[in-house]
Amino acid sequence: MYIHTTLPLYTSPEPISDPDTWIEQRRNIRTMTISVEALKNAAQASDEFKKSFQLLLEDKFTLARANALLADIESLIKVAEDIKKATNSSTTGE
Repeated sequence: MYIHTTLPLYTSPEPISDPDTWIEQRRNIRTMTISVEALKNAAQASDEFKKSFQLLLEDKFTLARANALLADIESLIKVAEDIKKATNSSTTGE
């Protein structure tokens, strides 16, 4: 019985020339989905920055809002650090 498929092959007819590099690249690709979620959170934090700034201009900025703003800043710093780490590890082979 012959089955024809239009799906791409997930195997290569030739062996992987450098398995360690392939594994590291695959790991980087798989972990980038985590970064996508972090970027989504960063975008939400950016919206909160805008709201906080508006409240500050209207003299309605509260201590609770300041604490939330600090948490958002920490979130953005973490995203930046994660992106930097991922970029450095993919370019240096760490």
